[in-house]
Amino acid sequence: MLQGFTAVPAMYPPGWGVFFALSFYAIDEVAQGPHFKERGFFVEVDHPMTGTVTYPGRPFLMEKTPWYLRRPAPLLGQHNNEVYTELGYSNEDIARMRGSGII
Repeated sequence: MLQGFTAVPAMYPPGWGVFFALSFYAIDEVAQGPHFKERGFFVEVDHPMTGTVTYPGRPFLMEKTPWYLRRPAPLLGQHNNEVYTELGYSNEDIARMRGSGII
């Protein structure tokens, strides 16, 4: 229904008689947008496999509880041992699952 609208006309569609307080942005507009740059929305993180990666940051600003990215997203299977051990599997069970290609 909103296909073809740019950011501003989507806020005030002609003939709808309703006010929508929202905007639509393409991903490149978000990444390059001065608003998002000014508020420091994107953060760069060192990732062990891909090098420096740009991640979306805090969704909103809070003065007394500042946000920071603690670490990058885990690699696939990075925490398998911890998770399966916590679920009650032994090291032998985990080795067997790994050997058979289950994990």
